Amino acid sequence: MQIWFNLARNIHHTKILGQLKQQIIAFHVQQQNSLDIIEVKMDDVKAILNERLPPIAMPHVPSRAPIPAKSTIFYGRDSIVTGLVSIITGASRKYICLLGPGGTGKTATSLAVTNHSDVKVRFANHLRVWEPCIKATSVSLFLDTIHSSLAIPTKTGDIRALILSELEISPPIIILLDNLETPWNAVGAQSEIERFIRDIHQIPHVTLFNTMRASTPPCGDIPWHNVNLKAVDAAASRKIYTTWYSEGCEDSGLPQLLDLVGLTPLAVMLMAKLHK
Repeated sequence: MQIWFNLARNIHHTKILGQLKQQIIAFHVQQQNSLDIIEVKMDDVKAILNERLPPIAMPHVPSRAPIPAKSTIFYGRDSIVTGLVSIITGASRKYICLLGPGGTGKTATSLAVTNHSDVKVRFANHLRVWEPCIKATSVSLFLDTIHSSLAIPTKTGDIRALILSELEISPPIIILLDNLETPWNAVGAQSEIERFIRDIHQIPHVTLFNTMRASTPPCGDIPWHNVNLKAVDAAASRKIYTTWYSEGCEDSGLPQLLDLVGLTPLAVMLMAKLHK
């Protein structure tokens, strides 16, 4: 009797397990059907949205030439570089002008600043733009140089307006106008360049960095941070010379020779190359 009872109970349990199995299978089938229906409906929604909504434009990153690297032979300007980097990476608006006679290292100093690691963190490569103005002997050449350096795709129309429009829509950007004295001193150019600089001054996220062979910056009412570069000290001058011409470190007359060229970095370098 007990055997029959156990057998009956096992059969009953088997039926229950079978029913549970069928119910589980049915549940999964139902869920899969629901997912299939949802997927079809989502495809329909996507198709409707694609028809009714404009495509999302991905942000455009201009393909601009990188700024030149910092000179490997660069001495005597560490404190100036540190100070300018601090200004550029600070919270306030920045307008910097490196002034001084030729050969004092204005370009080398500006490139040391813009290649500094802290500045690179603040401004991506395409947002550190070098404008070599040395050959821009007119306003039109000056604007063409900037237009080209910014890699603006539109090549026709009002170049000045195109540049300003590009800067207005740009993320925070630093513009290095190197050797600005060339266009600045061109006949009849100063008023146009002043107007252009003032227009840039109205764009709050543009950091303007100029180098000039001059004693005063352009647009005197703009709050420039001026640095007047002079000759380096005797120790830095000696390092420049002996890096270019290592045998010169044994020359007892080197201090007098360096004084003769006024400890000016470019003149020291040229003299060292001459003696090589």
